[in-house]
Amino acid sequence: MLIAYNNQKKRISSDEAIKGEKYTCPVCGGEVILRKGVTNIPHFAHKNIEDCDLFSNDMSEWHSNWQKKFPIDFREKIIRYTFDCEDKVTKEYNLIIGKEYIHRADVCINNYVIEFQHSAITKKEFMLRNYFYARAGYKVIWVFDLIDECLSKKLNNYDVWHKYNNSGDKWKWSNPSKVFSNISPQRNKTIKIFIQFSNDNNDSCGYIGLITWAPDSKIDSNLSDYSRFFTSYSICDFDDLYNAILNNQI
Repeated sequence: MLIAYNNQKKRISSDEAIKGEKYTCPVCGGEVILRKGVTNIPHFAHKNIEDCDLFSNDMSEWHSNWQKKFPIDFREKIIRYTFDCEDKVTKEYNLIIGKEYIHRADVCINNYVIEFQHSAITKKEFMLRNYFYARAGYKVIWVFDLIDECLSKKLNNYDVWHKYNNSGDKWKWSNPSKVFSNISPQRNKTIKIFIQFSNDNNDSCGYIGLITWAPDSKIDSNLSDYSRFFTSYSICDFDDLYNAILNNQI
């Protein structure tokens, strides 16, 4: 948790918080303590209970740097949703009908939720988050940190593409993640996946690319095969992303 309330019910980031002062969780109202150490980035943790969030939270420095680019009022926004009917997904994930589920979205602007992912995430949690946000009425933008994949040459830019008024890069991924194989980038209108592949622009948030195409899997036509995919130059850094969201252009 990177945002908490102080005694005046003002949202305070963990970078600005002072040790010894009292802070509370924006979700449950429970007391949280500020942790500032050598190994981990500054963050808040519940004093007496486990995290009240439905999902786990990435608290890497990369993740924090991305969040801090946005105004504090957009960060760690609380999303609430109560599932009112049973379906295939609620059965699969054992969701309780009539129970209110709560999650702190990394960033929420208008009807967009942005999730930044540096650490590993299971396919189950990835799909559950997408389902939760969709039912709550939001489009989802994911930004995955794949810099190490590029540096290790597991992910390679091998060519460029051009079509009408757009262009971008072609990629090959020697050991592609199965996490977002259920998402077809050319067909899905409510879930968009960006990758960060470089820090070369002297910004901690570096260069990003929106995945616009991936072939259907030869094994299962309902899945996409990310061993090869295309990204677009249309949105390539934080400023592009922020402006596109503000103008509902994603």
